[in-house]
Amino acid sequence: MIRRIARLLDDAVEAGAFPAAQACVIADGRVLHSSAHGRIPAGPTTVETRFDVASVTKVMATTSLAHVLLSRGTIDLDDRAIEWLPELAGSRKEEIRVHHLLAHSSGLPAWRPLFLEPGETRTRRIADEVEAALADPDEASRAARIDACRRRVVDEAAATPLDRQPGEGRAYSDLGYILLGELLARAAGIPFERACAAAIFRPLGLESTAFRPLAAGRPAEAPSDVAPTGLRRPRPPAPGQEELVPEGSPSARSPMGEVDDDNAWAMGGVAGHAGVFSTAIEVARWGAAIAAERAGAGALGDPAMLDALLRPDPTPGPPRALGFDLPSGEDSSVGRRFGRAGPLGAAGHLGFTGTSVWIDFDRRIVVALLTNRVFPDRANVAGIRAVRPALHDAVVDALG
Repeated sequence: MIRRIARLLDDAVEAGAFPAAQACVIADGRVLHSSAHGRIPAGPTTVETRFDVASVTKVMATTSLAHVLLSRGTIDLDDRAIEWLPELAGSRKEEIRVHHLLAHSSGLPAWRPLFLEPGETRTRRIADEVEAALADPDEASRAARIDACRRRVVDEAAATPLDRQPGEGRAYSDLGYILLGELLARAAGIPFERACAAAIFRPLGLESTAFRPLAAGRPAEAPSDVAPTGLRRPRPPAPGQEELVPEGSPSARSPMGEVDDDNAWAMGGVAGHAGVFSTAIEVARWGAAIAAERAGAGALGDPAMLDALLRPDPTPGPPRALGFDLPSGEDSSVGRRFGRAGPLGAAGHLGFTGTSVWIDFDRRIVVALLTNRVFPDRANVAGIRAVRPALHDAVVDALG
């Protein structure tokens, strides 16, 4: 264990940055650090506690599945999204390509409350239908009703007007990844969660990594091995989204163990932008597998295709690859030196719940940090913003 990391995260818990955390560092395929910090309602956090990884889903599930299907020739980066998503017909979205969705350059806005009724009133129509479905005692009926809600969310995402023409600029978009996840599921011919399990999680031996579909029903008791993220639904708006959710929107108690993101929840807990639960050691093992893939392992797909996905995308906007985030200057969450040792650099992703995974391809180091900084509410952002770069600086210092 790297003691400086353990002290850093213990101090962050004590300071109120987050209630619970895990960290894992893998270098050259070996686990050098694995630790758990803080508490969840069931007791002390352990390395087996599962966290909602939020948008880390975008790389662990969606981008990884895209890599697999691209390598098989099932889809192509230049495919029009409308070939798989006819819902896009009759709008400027007909020009959206698969690579636009991966690079967040589709022109779709960052976020909309798709779980609410469309229009100015924005009531809880779709969310209420999910709640009603969850009360259905018949498993088949419950699954069908939740799937109908999922399709409505996809329809709403497809109907959302573009902010700009595809390829004209970059804006990080959950809506784009909702559509990308649906596209990949249709291309794979099976539900998204099954495709990810079959193509990624099982082949990599990630036994604790999975979506938590609402169609399985709510357990009688809150899960004792899942870090909670919120108390009510809908969740409070994220910073900058307040004007999109009417003040005083009806809310209800939210059972622990369900996905934090409201749009992913309205899709039954399974979506291309959020929904995966995992542990830090398995997130880090996924990152180590990606590093090995890029070096030629070929366990998931064509290494040349993965290299193409990791290449910086030229679209104007913050630096990104296809599906992967890239360090953004001196103020990056990876700190001052991580990913700056050679030409391959670093890639990874952040998650809204306080999670991250970063891969330094030159040093062959992977750092995974999982927290539930959004519990009991979403107001705490300064703590995680300070911890992320400090953690990566500590890793580089420890490894020389």
